[in-house]
Amino acid sequence: MFALDAVPAPSQRRLAVRVTNDAIRQIRGGHPWVFDGSIVSVNHDDATAGDLAVIFDADRQFVAIGLYDPASVIRIRILHKVFVVVSSSISPFLIVSLPVWTAFSANC
Repeated sequence: MFALDAVPAPSQRRLAVRVTNDAIRQIRGGHPWVFDGSIVSVNHDDATAGDLAVIFDADRQFVAIGLYDPASVIRIRILHKVFVVVSSSISPFLIVSLPVWTAFSANC
């Protein structure tokens, strides 16, 4: 028996999550977690650990995606987010979507 045989299958559920404006600012600033007090609403009451949480802003624009854990103070661990890069040479605003680990590796 392999160690991975005991790992449950990935969840197929996607949660739509709304968070506070401060949490959105923190996510866009590079913070990798969303704490339980920052959650405004979740579209499923029976969310389980490992469900994918899609985080939206007040205008229903994609902010980030992460893994949800209802039993932890760190409610969502960010996996991927949208970066907004201001560049005058290409266009006034260029929206780039990069994995979070790319941003962290650039800072190391």
